Amino acid sequence: DYNRIQLSEILQAISSIGYLAHPYDPETQQKVYENQRKALIRRIGIAGLFGMQVMMFALALYGGEWWGISESFKTFFRWVSLFLTLPIIGFSAQPFFKGAWTDLKHKRAGMDVPIALGMGLAFGASCYHTYTGKGEVYFDSVAMFAFLVLTVRLFELSARKRSAEK
Repeated sequence: DYNRIQLSEILQAISSIGYLAHPYDPETQQKVYENQRKALIRRIGIAGLFGMQVMMFALALYGGEWWGISESFKTFFRWVSLFLTLPIIGFSAQPFFKGAWTDLKHKRAGMDVPIALGMGLAFGASCYHTYTGKGEVYFDSVAMFAFLVLTVRLFELSARKRSAEK
């Protein structure tokens, strides 16, 4: 009822709780979907590309724990893994951290909160252990977790689009 409330007020109220809302327009909706899809594919590509490299170093570190590895190689592999994980945390996993921040700002705990918390703590602990040279590193887990959750989000986006079209 336009006499009681304007559409702009509704959209502003939705935006104030952390969601992006706009009037439905099929063309705009298709553009939004394509932009989200392309962004997710880029993020998945970065996570996959760098994650594969991190996994190679992780395999060397795991193998070295069993068969022996020199301390200098161990330290080198950890630092390389840290730098290879930075684009994943800084770019690919960015939506999780932004979503978690938005959720916490609005005093709710969505799915981004535990994802960001887990990835942030694992990455932080791994950075600390790399710096001190003691303890285990989890860069491979962070990389693969980001890759897998982003891939699931792409499937979810596609499923939402298909269900909205029916």
